[in-house]
Amino acid sequence: MRLLYTILAITILTNLHGQATAQSSDTPGQRLANEMRQTQLLNYDQISGALKTKGRRGQRSSVNLTLRTALSEDEWQSVFQAVDPSSGKTTQLTILRNPDQRPQYFIADAPKDLSTRGTELTSAQVMTPFVGSNFWIADLGLEFFYWPQQEILRDARIKMRKGISCYVLESRQDDTEISGYTRVRSWISRDHGGLIYAEAYGADGKKIKTFEVSDVEKINGEWKLKELRIRNEQARSTTNLVFNNR
Repeated sequence: MRLLYTILAITILTNLHGQATAQSSDTPGQRLANEMRQTQLLNYDQISGALKTKGRRGQRSSVNLTLRTALSEDEWQSVFQAVDPSSGKTTQLTILRNPDQRPQYFIADAPKDLSTRGTELTSAQVMTPFVGSNFWIADLGLEFFYWPQQEILRDARIKMRKGISCYVLESRQDDTEISGYTRVRSWISRDHGGLIYAEAYGADGKKIKTFEVSDVEKINGEWKLKELRIRNEQARSTTNLVFNNR
C-alpha cells in the first residue's frame, strides 16, 4: 500500500521543480507552499468520472464529470464540466492557476463550449460546494496554498499518513479574509511532495472537512489516480471523486 501512494505522489500530485524560485527571506513553510502552488491537482489532458455523494441518512447523488487540462509555460487551465444525469443540466467550472497569484475561478451554466468561462467568482463564492458536492470550489484550486501564513509544524503529533512520512504544513487566512475555512493542515510526502491528506478548520477551531487520496490503480503498467474523498465532518456527508481510467 505504501508503494501505491508513493507512486501516486510521483506521477499525479507532484511537479515540484517548476520555474518559480522562493525568495531567500521566505520561511520553510512558505517555500513548501510555493512548491505546492507549482503542482497540478490532476495532470490529465482529459478524463471522465463522477462526483458521488452520500449524506447523513444514506441519501445518495451522483453527477457526471469531465476534466480537461491545458498547460502553458507558467500557467494551467483546468475545466471541470459537471452534468446532472437526472436533469441534464451542465455546469462548467474553469480554474486558472500559476504559482505567483491566487487562482481565478469562473462558473458558467449550460456553456456553449469550453472557451466560455462565464462569471468570475469572489473569494467568498469559492468557499461554496461545487454542484452540491462536498468539494468546495476552492478545494479544486488548492486555494489554501496561496494563503499568506504558511508554517511547517515540526512538533505535530501525527507525521505519518498512508504509511508515508510527511511534512505537516499549516495554512492560515488573514483575519480580514475569514470565509469558510480559516486553517488547513496538509500532510505532504517528504520523499516526493505529494499531497496525501488534509484537514480544514473553521474560525471556531472545529474541523469542517477532511481530504484524502483513497484509491489508485495500475493501467497499462502506469499508476493512475482512481479516487479522491472529501468528508464534511459537520454534515456527516462524504463525496468521492471517482475517475474512469479505462
